[in-house]
Amino acid sequence: MNTGRIAMNRSNNLKTSRSSLFLAVLLAVGMLAALPSAASAQSRGRRGGPGAYPGGGVPYGGGDGNRGVILEAKRQVKDAQAGVNEVRAAMAKIKTRLENEFKTKDDWAAAHKTLKKAQAAYNAALKPVQAALLKKPAYIAAKQKQTQARAKLVAMEQDSKTEPAALAAAAQEVANAGVEITRMQKEAVEADSNIAEAKERMAEAQKEVEALRDELDEALEADPEYQEALMAMDQAQQQLDMAKQSLAQAAAQEREAARSRREAAAAERNSRNSSGSGASSSRRRGGGF
Repeated sequence: MNTGRIAMNRSNNLKTSRSSLFLAVLLAVGMLAALPSAASAQSRGRRGGPGAYPGGGVPYGGGDGNRGVILEAKRQVKDAQAGVNEVRAAMAKIKTRLENEFKTKDDWAAAHKTLKKAQAAYNAALKPVQAALLKKPAYIAAKQKQTQARAKLVAMEQDSKTEPAALAAAAQEVANAGVEITRMQKEAVEADSNIAEAKERMAEAQKEVEALRDELDEALEADPEYQEALMAMDQAQQQLDMAKQSLAQAAAQEREAARSRREAAAAERNSRNSSGSGASSSRRRGGGF
């Protein structure tokens, strides 16, 4: 298939609409790149920038500053994820457009029609073999054995006195019965020449469809708009990764700040208790109450 000929047949109006769509995606990614990181916001707070507490950092006994940074980091993660989703949607539209172009080609339609017909022929060849297998005494016995093994396992599972070893053995019986049934089904299918021929024709038809799919992938990789979308996706994903990293750092710093606040509060309580004990001892030595 001539992929260059497909590209030459695109209309100017379609090119304009696709360019407008992709420009909007690039603008969205660019806006994400311009967003300040949560780590930068927290750094400004420590340095005494806008919104910082006097002396930098967060006030004693409160974590509002850190919590604000975490909220900002979560917002940036949400915005970055939206940017990734927007680029992914644009890429999907490009792929759908190329697929639609390919689907209008005669060889694409013919290959899929042949595959569908081959699959139907294979299923039709299976039916009489499966029907005959269901009537065979050995297969009937194997199915009965499987049913009995399953019932035994269920009863043992419901009995609290069942030993683990016995339960494992019963489960193995169920598994063995299933393996035997699968073996019989496989042998019946492989022994039938009609099924083998139908399976071979279906495999050949599948190869034709896969070859056309490979051509579609090559056309997609060669499409300039798709290449631009790939670059936009890389940038959007980088923004998302950085936003997630910033959120993780802010959360870790908040946990550390909370630990410090707890330790400071405990130290203050211990100090007050020590001061109170000292005053009481002085009063007792002086004859006071």
